[in-house]
Amino acid sequence: MTALLPPMLHDRELCLRPWRRDDAPALVDLLHASMDSIGRWMSWCTPSYALTDALRWLAEVDQGWASGEGECALAITTGAGPPLGCIGVNQFRREHLTANIGYWIGEPHQGHGLAARAVRLLAPFAFAHLGLRRLEIVVAEHNLPSRRTAEKAAARFEGIARRRLVIGGNSVDAAMYALVAEDFATSGPAP
Repeated sequence: MTALLPPMLHDRELCLRPWRRDDAPALVDLLHASMDSIGRWMSWCTPSYALTDALRWLAEVDQGWASGEGECALAITTGAGPPLGCIGVNQFRREHLTANIGYWIGEPHQGHGLAARAVRLLAPFAFAHLGLRRLEIVVAEHNLPSRRTAEKAAARFEGIARRRLVIGGNSVDAAMYALVAEDFATSGPAP
């Protein structure tokens, strides 16, 4: 995969755009408002998450886009507003043309289908421009909101992978979902 400029993808209301350095304070605030939901499933989301952590991560995202390696993450927004969440493609397995797609929505904005819409926006880009043929969504088995998101995004459930994720130092089973390029061969999966 070669380096790509980060895209700006949008539907009638939702926008996926490159993260900017000036998003760092809003990112920290959003995560701190989301400890009960995001922090439960993502070990990096802790009360100690600070501006320096956000700036370091934003630099890593920039490097990921510049190199064509690493995490390729986008801010989920509506119009010109602040970030509501994040979606990204990561854990590339080049020999198999696969990667993971991951997402989170800040707690104040959850329950409105934003993450599923974001998946439906990003997946066609990943297939067309990142050269992928399969995107996996790996979700802790008991993370029902993220599982519902995968299902609303028309990802196919493929089974439970035993001890697939480590959350808070504990190995947990994960629900495996996948999207393949053929799912988007026409107009994409139905909303």
